[in-house]
Amino acid sequence: MTKYTFYILLLSFSLQSCAQDNLSLYDFKLGDHIDAMKDIDLEQKGNEKYEDSHIYRFETPYKNDISLTFVEDKLVFIEEDYLYKNDYTTSLENFEFEKTKFIDVKNKFDSKGFIYSDRNAGQAGDLFYTLICYKIKNTDQVIVFGSTLPIDELEDIKGQEELWSKISLSTIILAQENYLDSIWGDEKKHPDNDNYKIDLNKI
Repeated sequence: MTKYTFYILLLSFSLQSCAQDNLSLYDFKLGDHIDAMKDIDLEQKGNEKYEDSHIYRFETPYKNDISLTFVEDKLVFIEEDYLYKNDYTTSLENFEFEKTKFIDVKNKFDSKGFIYSDRNAGQAGDLFYTLICYKIKNTDQVIVFGSTLPIDELEDIKGQEELWSKISLSTIILAQENYLDSIWGDEKKHPDNDNYKIDLNKI
């Protein structure tokens, strides 16, 4: 083996290792097989079977919810939701429910991310919500940060910067991009052009 062959093999191994180092939420990784459900040590809150998908819901150790969506027995969508029970812990150590504001997310990634045109913002009960997305570089995965603010506080907001500083993290979603496109539509807006892609090690 020549030294050049050695370096090529070493580079190939490094790239494969990086590609396999996918982000996980509570040890769940996109692409996991549905058979892994039998090994989950979380309280199951329910499951729903549809024609082409299966959704499981669990309670996290912090009394919040996490749901897993499988299509053709492969995990394609993970959603972690804050239930306002005063434990702000998320599965990502750099983020806390309610305490992390969207301005913190924007500053961490130095980007406004992108939005799905048909799933950008709205009202859920007495809360205003918005969903900001980031594409994880060198993958087909998207991480979504959902933030909320009480509707009665929205009318006092003076501008975008103030909104960003007050709207609080309430949901984290990790999903295959093509699955998100299929349920949210494939029309997207990228305020920062190509700056919506982030490195895995920054999350």
